[in-house]
Amino acid sequence: MFNLLRKWNTLRNQILFVFLSVMIVVLLFVSILIFNQVSSLLENNAEKQIQQVAVEANGRIETLYEQLNMASKLVATNDKVQKLLTKEYDQKHVAFQEKQDLMGTVNTITANSDGIFSFQLFTRNHTRILPLDNANLMTSLDTRWVKKADDAKGSLVWIGEDPNDSNYFLVIRRVNLINRSFANGGYLLFSIYGNYFKFANQALTGEINQYFMLLDELNKPIITNFEQSSESIVERDKKIVQINERDYMITKNFSNVTGWTVLILTPFSTLTKGITVVRTSILLAGFIGLLIYFICSFFLSNIITRPIIRLTNTMRFASEGSLPSTPNISSVNEINELNSTYNQLVKETNHLITMVYQKEIIRSRSELRALQAQINPHFLFNTLDALHWTL
Repeated sequence: MFNLLRKWNTLRNQILFVFLSVMIVVLLFVSILIFNQVSSLLENNAEKQIQQVAVEANGRIETLYEQLNMASKLVATNDKVQKLLTKEYDQKHVAFQEKQDLMGTVNTITANSDGIFSFQLFTRNHTRILPLDNANLMTSLDTRWVKKADDAKGSLVWIGEDPNDSNYFLVIRRVNLINRSFANGGYLLFSIYGNYFKFANQALTGEINQYFMLLDELNKPIITNFEQSSESIVERDKKIVQINERDYMITKNFSNVTGWTVLILTPFSTLTKGITVVRTSILLAGFIGLLIYFICSFFLSNIITRPIIRLTNTMRFASEGSLPSTPNISSVNEINELNSTYNQLVKETNHLITMVYQKEIIRSRSELRALQAQINPHFLFNTLDALHWTL
């Protein structure tokens, strides 16, 4: 293991590792920064868009509410209604024919009013005039709604779901007698269809599991496609709620006209749908950038280390008794300086070796000549001495 690490511990690998490490850190930092910025931007835009949807839905509901207000006001201020209730207020006898004529007038207004199912007209003593029977108002409503209608002094009072038929909602308003200084002349109770306040885009919510709620002043649902209880959601002040193990963002918009609240629950997976594409794009771009940077770093490290490796291999021949010069290569100034210095060193070293070698040869020859010069006289003397003894 140590030998393997030592084998890979080269200058080229170190340069490549440093370049790649720096590139990975830079790419990681930039990717996280861009991802967070884009994610925040997408979430904010989606939140603003949903808030705009809530505002538009609230505006539409206010328009429908004003239509109900206008239709009921037409009935309350109708001349026949005013005359009939004035007679009842003055305790005068009201003919059956007058009631029939009034019934036709009210039916005509009902037919020309969107969302209104029927009108019921009561005297101030809670006796029903229309339809033509003797039903009492108190048998249909709680007394607190009549009190609220009195306190409203002619404004609409939303009651809510009809206790006798859940397909309809009830609204009550007090009828003020114009000729009697706007005294209490009776009550107008009318039923509206349950889907009258249906959201315009509620049919599309099933595709994204988005929930719409229209809450009255008591935070009770008027229109909703949320099948579970909404009390726990309405009471929360947080912007996030978990439903069926999914996180939903809560968007609210309150209406000053109706006193109602539009509440929209949008899954976060819908808000962050574009973030997945951004994440994939960033990962793909980072991988491609890292691959390109790896190739460039590999070639750059080779360009830097190739002259050094060549110079190192040349120096290895010195241990074999040879000092070859390295060829001149085109590289950075530092590498060129190192190569030039090495070549100068090799040149001087080879020159010194040559000089020492020549001096050694000359010295050897001089010693040989000196020996020869010593040998020649001894050889002549020995020859003459031998000749003398021979004679």
